[in-house]
Amino acid sequence: MKANLIAKSIFIYIILVQTLYIITGSEIAKILVLKFTLFELGVIAAFIFMAVRFILSPKSEILLNKIFLYLILGLVLYQIIVIIPLLYIEGLSIKETLYSTFRRSYFLVIPFIYFYVLPAFKNNEKPIMIINVSGLILVLFFIINYLNGFIDFTSTGEARIAPGVSTIIFALMLINNLSFFSGQKNNYFFITLSLLGFVFANHKSAYLGLAIISLFAFANLKAIKNRSKTAIHIALLIVLILIPLSQIPFIADNFWGRITSSFTTKDPNAESRLMQYEKAWEYFMQNPINGSMVSIKYYADSSMDNIPPHSFIFQLLASQGIVGFTWHLLILFLILFIGYRNRKDPYSFQMFLVTIFYVSFTILNENFYSPNNIMILNFACAMILFRNKCIENAKKILTPYLTAKIEKIKEKNEELVPTA
Repeated sequence: MKANLIAKSIFIYIILVQTLYIITGSEIAKILVLKFTLFELGVIAAFIFMAVRFILSPKSEILLNKIFLYLILGLVLYQIIVIIPLLYIEGLSIKETLYSTFRRSYFLVIPFIYFYVLPAFKNNEKPIMIINVSGLILVLFFIINYLNGFIDFTSTGEARIAPGVSTIIFALMLINNLSFFSGQKNNYFFITLSLLGFVFANHKSAYLGLAIISLFAFANLKAIKNRSKTAIHIALLIVLILIPLSQIPFIADNFWGRITSSFTTKDPNAESRLMQYEKAWEYFMQNPINGSMVSIKYYADSSMDNIPPHSFIFQLLASQGIVGFTWHLLILFLILFIGYRNRKDPYSFQMFLVTIFYVSFTILNENFYSPNNIMILNFACAMILFRNKCIENAKKILTPYLTAKIEKIKEKNEELVPTA
């Protein structure tokens, strides 16, 4: 019981710190304890807990989950074996080298959540509710900011109250609480909060991510029992979107501009990103196998002021080469495959959509490994693995039971058939 409480506490702490990072604009990252940020302390605690528990009680695993966990371990070993020597050759300090390796080992928290956090809760809804509550905190904070006149503007002049990265939490809230996305219920309180968060962020990548996961949800409508209710829910969803768009002045003025500019490459944001992609590609081509391996450098020249390329694809290609990039793709492909294969299971399909949203968002942004949101991806992956194991275990229990039932029916039928 104590171990379960510790695992829950570490998980809640990590999610809370991520929420505080978004609220403070990562100012909280400047708080150091033993030279580690508060987020890093949570990750380290998860690593230590997992290592100790695994040594005391090794875990057996089903095949697909085992392959996924081996891929994560392989990626971490790749960072340690390849990145450390190359960073040393590049002249980075030991501290910068270790931090770069550590930051790309965040995926190790997936087995921690999978093996120890999720089983510690009585049902799957409770850890999701913790993330929902963190989203509630964010929305309340953004409402206070709005009432006090705190509004940011993008480089192209669109208004924004919430940072774009917060939409990853809002996506999980929306997906979990709307039955259109295979949820078990419609919690309109959290649905409204998540939609309000989306319009506060006013982020093109978030709108694109919502559109993509909605297409997957439409394709999965056969798995939804009450289609007439679903139609009503979609209509209510549209109303919930239109109300804030028409009532919040700066959203009404800027929303459609953001939507329409999503389909053009002529606005300043798009032009800047295309230039970043071009420079990152040039750097990748200089060392296509392993990439630069330097976490603080993305381009072959300094003209871009070293702004990270707004795409995890170009970030990984420039900094880890085709090997590291392919390894990440394998991890993402496998978890999406497992989630989609189990799409009739509501939680599996929800976390499949969360992962799709995360990938869609970070294809056009620099936040793939950000401490502001990486644990949402880790949680989604862990939940997919956990549900996969639950489904496989249920089959093992159910199959012998059904076989025995069939055999009994056959025996009874044989007894009823008269002998010659």
